[in-house]
Amino acid sequence: MGGSRLILVESKLSPYQEVRREIYFQYYSMANLLFKEDYNNPAKWLEKNYIKNLRQRYGKIKFDDAEICRFKRHKAAIRKGESSSGLLSRRKSYYQNLTWYCTSSNRIYTVTVSSHLSRIFFLKKDIDPHSLEEFAEKIFSTIRCH
Repeated sequence: MGGSRLILVESKLSPYQEVRREIYFQYYSMANLLFKEDYNNPAKWLEKNYIKNLRQRYGKIKFDDAEICRFKRHKAAIRKGESSSGLLSRRKSYYQNLTWYCTSSNRIYTVTVSSHLSRIFFLKKDIDPHSLEEFAEKIFSTIRCH
């Protein structure tokens, strides 16, 4: 399956924790040929073709159900998720994904914004999921597909 991707990472290290944010942008050209059955249904395409890629990259993510919305006059799907792991070094992550099909460029676009916190078990700091939502909305508003 051909596609192009761009990954942007911001990382802050301190002695007992690491805070990281990522923007994972990917698009697939000739979507109507590559994904004949579900290219124009972003929620179905996301579940069938892309969630596996995200889980390979980030591990076990528990996703909520997809919310159907409009993104710049396109039908889109938003999915939110989270994951946690570790005993001594704990990691908590939140994810927000936006996927849509652009009829003008015949591409499927998917953008995943994530926030990760790795810390030693006795520290109680956590990530605010609402700050990730605000950050994701800022990122999503700057994207142009055609």
